[in-house]
Amino acid sequence: MNTALIKTPFIALLVFLASASAWAAEVLTPGLLKLSIYTNIAGTTVDDLLADAQYPTSPTEIRYLRSFNTRDALPTDALEDYGGRIEGYLTPLQTGDYLFFLRSDKASRLFLSLDESEANAIQIAEEMDNGDPFMDPETGDPATSGPVSLTAGQRYFIMVLYKASSGGGNSTDFAQVAWRKADDATPALELKPIPAAYLSTLASDTAGPGITFTTQPANVTLEENSPATFTVAANVTPTQDALVQWQRNGVNIPGATGSSYTRFLDKADNAAKFRAVISVPGLSAYSAEAVATVSDDKTPPALLGAQGGPHRPEVTLTFSERLNAPSATVPPITASPAPSALPWVFSTPLSRPT
Repeated sequence: MNTALIKTPFIALLVFLASASAWAAEVLTPGLLKLSIYTNIAGTTVDDLLADAQYPTSPTEIRYLRSFNTRDALPTDALEDYGGRIEGYLTPLQTGDYLFFLRSDKASRLFLSLDESEANAIQIAEEMDNGDPFMDPETGDPATSGPVSLTAGQRYFIMVLYKASSGGGNSTDFAQVAWRKADDATPALELKPIPAAYLSTLASDTAGPGITFTTQPANVTLEENSPATFTVAANVTPTQDALVQWQRNGVNIPGATGSSYTRFLDKADNAAKFRAVISVPGLSAYSAEAVATVSDDKTPPALLGAQGGPHRPEVTLTFSERLNAPSATVPPITASPAPSALPWVFSTPLSRPT
């Protein structure tokens, strides 16, 4: 009998179990990006990071971001002479061509894969200046990518490598990435780092993360145009990297993060289900769903307040619900801020005394 043939399956099983155990410790965690930090590296270029013996397997520490902005984890410039690797996945909610905008101090490189595989990632942008703002594509700046076609719901591996130097207290060390549709005319200067709604990463669960809900979102029954507030609470471990992302009918709502979420309800929200996704590194959990019941708007808006300002020929009126210009009593009226904000405010010019 060939004993080697008997032992091989057992050895293979042990290898498989060891691999499965290692894989199980890396959990896909929505809303976060992983930031690996490599300290005590001189220089100002990404090549200085790549040449260091620590990279990529031995980071000094790992932190997590709640947007594509290292300021989430490193709010000050106290840490110097280090390299950073930001990694995770990007999942667009709409299909289309996208531009990516990179900024950092000092150098950085942005990589994107056309699938989930890091092996297929290619460099699409590079920051070679120090702390420039996001630059419009017309400038030809290499920190702004060309159009990249992405499919809604597809997860894409994304990564930034950046190098922070020392500056005697004057060094600003950060890396940020924004994006927009190629046909979106929003100026680059107005863009914000990509929010949690589009992000996820693999995070270790070896620290024993925990999420226990203490308050669940409640159903609401309101008239159209009324504000609805959904609230959730939970005991989480660890606390410093916790994220709450709200969803409508199972889809992330960009910018809707935090323990409470308020929106003005439309008739389209009737029977919609709202829930929170709470994430900590290595674990995420869904809250109960809260159902919105929306009836016809039969209650006139109430004026909650009026406020003027010195040397300004206008008064700001605050109402209990959304209005449009024809609904107001004193034209012309303009709405500010955006319809999703609270409170609902209109400003109307006043005539100057003669």
